[in-house]
Amino acid sequence: MLPTEPTFERRALNRVTFGARDTDVQYVETIGWPAWVAEQLAAPPGDDPSLAGHLGKQTMRIRYDAPRMDSRGTWKATDEDRALTYLTADATTLWDLARRAGAAFAPTEAARPFQEHMAATYIRNTHARYQLREFMVDFWHNHLNIGKAQSNLANSALIPYDREAIRPHALGNFRAMLEANARSASMLIYLDNWLSRADHPNENYAREILELHTVGAGI
Repeated sequence: MLPTEPTFERRALNRVTFGARDTDVQYVETIGWPAWVAEQLAAPPGDDPSLAGHLGKQTMRIRYDAPRMDSRGTWKATDEDRALTYLTADATTLWDLARRAGAAFAPTEAARPFQEHMAATYIRNTHARYQLREFMVDFWHNHLNIGKAQSNLANSALIPYDREAIRPHALGNFRAMLEANARSASMLIYLDNWLSRADHPNENYAREILELHTVGAGI
């Protein structure tokens, strides 16, 4: 019979992870809560080896037909179980994919990076050893949010935004994260800062910095 009240360890884990597993509870009971927190805060860069191996083995189905003869599209028909190859793609590759969607690339192909990003998010939330980092990555993605319906170009840059602006700073310095956020192509497009000019400034990003992303001008 399950206990009527969860233990301290289970309650604590449930608040800073995506759900305490029995093995997690047993581990915390063995090393103690302070030691577990210290271990989580000292997470090394990147995915832990077990998680990286798990991500590397995953595939997702992708299928689309060749364009009609009267279409401007030039892509080939595709039907395969493909690895999550876009997770390591650079911004230039992803930008080109979004920019030439419907011509050199099928729209289904252009949507694939976002789908891989979401799949990797769920896998990390489930299997990561450093659960506190994943929990905080989720928090910062919600705080420094980029809406997926806003722009295909912003979506195309979401993988490097996660990889370079959010994840490395999730447990670190907020000032450094904010600067990485300001420089990211995804956020520049999402809040229209790429349209800002000295003679015609766009205030969307600046306003969000002061109203939502921070607590005021003294950052």
